[in-house]
Amino acid sequence: MKWRLGRVVELVAETVRTESIVLELSDWPGHGAGQHVHARLTDPHRHHARRSYSIASGPEDGGIALIFERLDDARSRH
Repeated sequence: MKWRLGRVVELVAETVRTESIVLELSDWPGHGAGQHVHARLTDPHRHHARRSYSIASGPEDGGIALIFERLDDARSRH
């Protein structure tokens, strides 16, 4: 698996509990409908969280959008 560095370019509030994060990725070859990605998030203390997400944007959109749900215990899931 090849990890790519991503940059957040937009945050979109979808509902009260969900938010889309639009990423610009280095060397992104594009994606197809129904494709998923493994995302590894690192906080300032170098703790990692790794999860698999379905891509919520179309191949023609340029970057990728992932939707996160805000949970009461502050962890995210898809």
